[in-house]
Amino acid sequence: MIKWEPDVSAFEGPKYRALVAALEMDINAGKLKPGDRLPPQRDLATTFGVTIATVTKAIAEARQRGLVTAVKGSGTFISEPKDKEPKPQGLIDLSLNIVPTSVVAEELNRALDKSLREDGANRLFSFSSYSDEGGRFADGLDWLATVGFRPFGDTVTFPCHGGQHGILAALSTLAGPGDTILCEAQTYTGMLRIAEQLGQKAVGVELDDEGIVPDALEKAFAETNAKVVFIIPTLQNPTGVTMSEARRRQVADICVRYDAFIIEDETQLPLAGVGLPLLSSFAPDNIVVITGFSKCLAAGIRLGYASVPRKIGHKFHEALVASGWLAPTLYPNLIGKMVQDGSLDACLMKHKEEASARLELAYSVFGDAVGKINQHSYHLWLNIGPAQPVDALVEIARVMGVKIVSAKHFCCANVEVPQAIRLCLGAVEDCEMLSEGLQLLRRTLADPGRDSDIVF
Repeated sequence: MIKWEPDVSAFEGPKYRALVAALEMDINAGKLKPGDRLPPQRDLATTFGVTIATVTKAIAEARQRGLVTAVKGSGTFISEPKDKEPKPQGLIDLSLNIVPTSVVAEELNRALDKSLREDGANRLFSFSSYSDEGGRFADGLDWLATVGFRPFGDTVTFPCHGGQHGILAALSTLAGPGDTILCEAQTYTGMLRIAEQLGQKAVGVELDDEGIVPDALEKAFAETNAKVVFIIPTLQNPTGVTMSEARRRQVADICVRYDAFIIEDETQLPLAGVGLPLLSSFAPDNIVVITGFSKCLAAGIRLGYASVPRKIGHKFHEALVASGWLAPTLYPNLIGKMVQDGSLDACLMKHKEEASARLELAYSVFGDAVGKINQHSYHLWLNIGPAQPVDALVEIARVMGVKIVSAKHFCCANVEVPQAIRLCLGAVEDCEMLSEGLQLLRRTLADPGRDSDIVF
């Protein structure tokens, strides 16, 4: 918060207009800069010898003219000039949990060129079923096995148009309208959107630093009679935590005891490289496991795989067909080429190195507050404490030029929204711009008017 005490005696007309004129003059002179927070209205009224109503009217006029931005619960801030105001696409995006395509662009370009030269449009864009005729998906599945995707039990594995498609098919297969889906207290927004579209009720279960809490899960089963739980055991989105082997065994045992199905989202598995067993290894008859390539190669690679117990295989297949008539064709071909020439391994290594470097950058800006994070994660969970309303922080950060999202986007209706944000490091293609965004966010969080520390 700045100290602002201009001389308004030279301005004629109503007092509120004199205040607006003085404000505009100091902005144009550079005495007030974008992002500066004005003193509280009561303090301004005392300084200028006017009523609070006069100050309120002046602020309203200043807002209408684009001079200031008022954020509920936080105060009034100097706006960017209209001719310099950042457009949404110009914001430094720390909100989107994707991997930077630029890191692997060279390998992708070569693979695309090779696919087109060797196979052509007739093969790449023709009809394709979800059965693995001719071993079209074998290369991709073999590679996924090397990074930990090894289905257990009597299962069948289907391709899907990314993990989101697999989640849609799983929820459509395992639950109906009005049914309860248990999940982590903060969870993947894509699942929440699907459940809402299907008329299902998502109920959040307590999380700790190893993921979903077994006692809380057992209590939720007893209270809701739910028969489906959605879990992200590895690099949980949004919190970034990873379940230990012991926790995975506990959770699987509870689900078996309540005869419930688990939808195991392992889209982060290839990048994480944690070497832990899948939940399905402990309950193979009751788990749908989903993984894919969007979190280890590029967001636009819409190819995922779902390992499904054979007893629900036909119904799951029908859900895939209903929501995506043709199976993927271009992406399995592309992945196959990259597996065969070794470039997929190279891309994974590049992303691991890039994620580690970006985490080091986050450490250099935020210090030990980052806490214990998997070294190959592109996202962090940031608790901001009670002093700063999280929605206000999101708006202030936007004014400063940084796009972030609050915890409410990841919460079920039954969960109290924590004062937190998910901080993503992959949407910004350039590390220099990422550094700028992190520094801007740090300055926003370190506003001297705030009373609490920031902890990850």
